[in-house]
Amino acid sequence: MGPGLTLNSRPHKTWSFGIGNRYEKLRFRLDKDGTVESGFGEDAFFPVFLSVSYNVDPKTNLSLVGGFEFGGELKMEDEDGKTTREETYDTGIFLGLAFNKRF
Repeated sequence: MGPGLTLNSRPHKTWSFGIGNRYEKLRFRLDKDGTVESGFGEDAFFPVFLSVSYNVDPKTNLSLVGGFEFGGELKMEDEDGKTTREETYDTGIFLGLAFNKRF
């Protein structure tokens, strides 16, 4: 989603651990019938995360990732690119689980 840095460690062939962060900026079109007619929205934040992965076998992997999102800022622009509203939001928590199987 954005530029970042991740440091990974694989102390054993079945386990790996990671820590990372990045800058994310998501831009999206707003509904033509919404608050800012045919405008744009933007969400920018800095996630910091930890991950752990377990290789069940050479083709199967289970991963858990979790962390915090800091410095959140939402912005709305009209169709001409003029900022109409800008707000910051509190730190958020995220958690995810992934299962990968290669055939």
